[in-house]
Amino acid sequence: MTTFTLKDFQKIGRVENFTTDASGVSTDSRSVQAGQAFFAIKGENFDGHDFVKAAFEKQAAIGVVSESWFAQNGKNFPAKSFVVTSDPLKALQNLAKLHRLKFDASVIAVTGSNGKTTCKEMIQAVVSPSYETLATQGNLNNEIGVPLTLLRMNESTQMAIIEMGADKKGDIALLCDIAKPDSGVITNIGKAHVGNFGNIETVAATKAELFDALTDDGVRYVNVDDPRLRQHADRKKGLVTFGIEQEADYRGNILSIDEKARVRLKITTPEHYELTMQLQTPGKHQAYNALIACAIGCSIDLDFHDITAAIEAYRPLSNRMGLRERNGYTVIDDTYNASPESMRAAIESLATMSTAGRKIAVLSDMLELGNESANEHYKLGEFLKTQHIDHIMITGKESAKIKEGNSAAQFFNTKHELIDALKKIVKTGDAILVKGSRGMKMEEIVEAL
Repeated sequence: MTTFTLKDFQKIGRVENFTTDASGVSTDSRSVQAGQAFFAIKGENFDGHDFVKAAFEKQAAIGVVSESWFAQNGKNFPAKSFVVTSDPLKALQNLAKLHRLKFDASVIAVTGSNGKTTCKEMIQAVVSPSYETLATQGNLNNEIGVPLTLLRMNESTQMAIIEMGADKKGDIALLCDIAKPDSGVITNIGKAHVGNFGNIETVAATKAELFDALTDDGVRYVNVDDPRLRQHADRKKGLVTFGIEQEADYRGNILSIDEKARVRLKITTPEHYELTMQLQTPGKHQAYNALIACAIGCSIDLDFHDITAAIEAYRPLSNRMGLRERNGYTVIDDTYNASPESMRAAIESLATMSTAGRKIAVLSDMLELGNESANEHYKLGEFLKTQHIDHIMITGKESAKIKEGNSAAQFFNTKHELIDALKKIVKTGDAILVKGSRGMKMEEIVEAL
């Protein structure tokens, strides 16, 4: 556990009644551990100041609170230690920024519209056997999660893989200012959260803040197959390209796709060495994550055989194209999130699978698409006509537009109605894709099966 001292806290605020160092940090009173510093962060739907007492009851060592809260409530905690600041969130970020600068660990930043978490996990799988590696846990990739990850860094950390998400322009620049990455990769540019950005051009500009933040000595891993990223491949220094369709430093070639839609991939390196690997995650789009992981592994001089073995051994997180065998049928659990691009990729994966039974797509809303939502859901319905899917079952207000684009889709007012109907038709040998945005909680359907 990382220790934070009086000197550390004095750099982020005014210290009141300091008694002991803190062993780690927390922003959640439910999971705060004895000896940690509790940061009382205020969000849209919560205020950490409401839980300062609960944090101290769990033996938090120090509370990081706002000036206004302390002026009103500090007197109620006469024996407790505080750091008083104008903004506890900014204090957390500043502490993380200062902490990161204490260490020489190499920081790799990962962003993009789709596939960030799987990409980060695959890079970690490749790097961690050879380097003491710190990586973002789950998808803690925002203005709170990135600092929390960096604050876990210690003297033994050699490599840090930091996932970065964005909801608005400037978010990636802020996270890079905190993390100071040495290298970075943008997986792709798509319409995920486009409603927050206004248009896809702003999405692309926001993700590109990662490349802008890197120094001239930093390494930019550029997906030359993505037309909105290809422009970044004109650099003369600190550039590594990857792709399947275009010429690239690391060029992928999909050799075959098995009965579970998993790719057998050949990657050719700049030295013309060929690595051949069998991926365990369904979907042709997973080839790009393997390319990124391979490129990074080769760039830090890892053994080719070790890179191949790590990628082949990687298994996805359960709700990101995870395969589950249930009562003789297969469930493809991709319930973590959904965007137009990831929906199409998942549906194509289902259509590619070889099954003894039928292929069933169980889908729900793609959220945060703003003014493009109706059109994107309608186009998804039209896209489904081009795929060999036997049953299409949908639920959610926005998903009604899928049925307008594809009259064969069955619409259900509630998940419970859909679950009842699905249980009646599912048979041995069937393959069922379940997917929707995080807010739709489609994992409830997976659990019901």
